[in-house]
Amino acid sequence: MKKYLIGLSVLAMPAIAFGQNLQNLSNLVGSATRIINQLVPFAIGLGLIAFLFGIVRYITAGAGEDKAAARNLMIYGIIALFVMVSVWGLVNFIGQALGINNPDTQRAPNVPTNQSSTGL
Repeated sequence: MKKYLIGLSVLAMPAIAFGQNLQNLSNLVGSATRIINQLVPFAIGLGLIAFLFGIVRYITAGAGEDKAAARNLMIYGIIALFVMVSVWGLVNFIGQALGINNPDTQRAPNVPTNQSSTGL
């Protein structure tokens, strides 16, 4: 815990040194958020690849320890996928419930409509 406190205080030093210009800090947090949002699908893809690799190893393996190792890889892949997708969904759900807007999410554009009625 002490190491984390020291690390956080070191990260806060530039904000203190520059007269508490927190705009740079918010830019840093925004950049980190965008990077994490790009890494989440990559991590889920790695979990899926691990699961599929476990399936291939299970099918091609003979009896014994090879099948057990492949089965464990499949189980760990499913658990990893479940945890990643659950946490991702839970964070999005809580963010929407609290009204936190994520600027990186794409919303459907407004569809232009014709205000005049033709009588049809």
